Amino acid sequence: GDDGNDGRDAVRGNGSPQWNAADLGFFDPNYDGKSASTASPIEHAGKDTFFRDVHLFIERAKDLE
Repeated sequence: GDDGNDGRDAVRGNGSPQWNAADLGFFDPNYDGKSASTASPIEHAGKDTFFRDVHLFIERAKDLE
């Protein structure tokens, strides 16, 4: 995030990181964005990133750890 903490906004009491959705992106297998006809697994819409592929979304979450 903008606070310089490498995408983590806070840490939960159990020690697990909590991310800002804007940093992680959104999983939506049915997202109907501009490249829906090409079935791109990742789509950028403005500042948001949408993942149609759950495996790529999970990898993104792991990258933020």
